Amino acid sequence: LIEKLLTKLLPDMFQHTQDPMSALGPALHSAYKLMATQGGKMVVFQSVIPTSGPGKLPNRQSTIKDDTGCKLLQPGDQYYKNLALELSKSQIGCDLFFFTPKYIDVATISCMAKYTGGEVNHYFLDNFASNEVSRLQNDIFRTLTRNTGFEALMRIRCSKGISIDSHHGSFFLRAQDLLTLPNVDSDKSYTIKLKISDPKNYCTTKNLAKDGNYYATVQAGLLYTTFNGERRIRIVTKCCQITDQVSELYRQVDERASMNVIAKLAMEKAILEGIPKATQAIKSACSNILAKYALNSGGQSGGAGSTLMLPNTLLKFPLYCLAIVKNAIFRAETPVDQRITMIRKFESFSDVESGLWIHPNLYNL
Repeated sequence: LIEKLLTKLLPDMFQHTQDPMSALGPALHSAYKLMATQGGKMVVFQSVIPTSGPGKLPNRQSTIKDDTGCKLLQPGDQYYKNLALELSKSQIGCDLFFFTPKYIDVATISCMAKYTGGEVNHYFLDNFASNEVSRLQNDIFRTLTRNTGFEALMRIRCSKGISIDSHHGSFFLRAQDLLTLPNVDSDKSYTIKLKISDPKNYCTTKNLAKDGNYYATVQAGLLYTTFNGERRIRIVTKCCQITDQVSELYRQVDERASMNVIAKLAMEKAILEGIPKATQAIKSACSNILAKYALNSGGQSGGAGSTLMLPNTLLKFPLYCLAIVKNAIFRAETPVDQRITMIRKFESFSDVESGLWIHPNLYNL
């Protein structure tokens, strides 16, 4: 039935149409009503900006003067966010596929994926080539066949003295430590940034192990339903070494994880304050981290003739920061729809995937 619908019924139904209008909002609402009682996954294909009915959008790119690049990265209408929250309550995830070289306001429509555990994909018809076709085929196949959990909840707990500062990924944040995930699949990662909320309870005898080091514990519990209806829970507990000594911190720092978090924080800043401030934040983070190391190592933090001092754990850190700044996400010439699509995809990358995205491996052919 699905194959007949896609290959015959829909093409025959609209092959002679002359109406260019698009009523995406009513179509999504109708699909939501059909799925509300049982949940599941919704896959949306869109090639024009919605121009009719509830959820219609103006062409903001031609009417808004945006020198910083942040206004067009933010949703221009709350309709799709509100609908996404209704989908989240009914345990419905949404994946989006866009096909157009023209402005389609992905920033507004992508709320459907961001708050339901979905993903956003964008393809350029003006550069129609075999690689775009193969990429579309692979993405659709992966979307429909990968291991997916439904009706999921994730709760994150931390040791005393530590709390969650920020979250990154596709989900609805029900509470500071509780994520609602209508769909959760094997391609999604979720990033949290921790902060020291109570210095008095950070490094105490309760955190002291037999090896003489202090440890903090972070635990994530994922409750979900498998595709065959089994309710399961998966718990991941990570015991991390902590310290109140700066020198020890630099000896144990994870370069790849640091790069991942800095990039995601910069993308969040780009949406809120603009691309120039985001790139400046990346540069400031790099210089402040290395200056702090030089200061604690007895070296000079700057000035003519000073030598750049790098810990063994951060030898490639300046290179990675430069690669983030030069990434297409932060380039001025990147189309706004392409930029927000890449940001939405990057938010769900693991540290390994984000590393390859920022600084790809090169092979001698």
